Amino acid sequence: MDTGSELELLFRAALALVVVVALAVVSLRFGLPWLLKRPLAGRPRRLEVEERCSLDRHHHLFLVRWDEERLLVATSPDRVALLARGAGEAKPQREAGGTP
Repeated sequence: MDTGSELELLFRAALALVVVVALAVVSLRFGLPWLLKRPLAGRPRRLEVEERCSLDRHHHLFLVRWDEERLLVATSPDRVALLARGAGEAKPQREAGGTP
């Protein structure tokens, strides 16, 4: 083997590595979030956390949608409490400074 063919093989290997790494990055950046959001086997998701609010390091509020019902759940290290339940869609929020 001469130096020219060795350099060509080295260049081809480096180019193949760059292509594989680029495909991996694109797949992880765009494909993984899409797969995680996708419902299983075409079924719509029945349970979903719509919002989460941290009150402090160990206490949180969750707005959970379960089928057509909405639940406000509070969590702490030693308990989980259902604060409210309702049905239907969320009401649109008023903008700050608007009329009530």
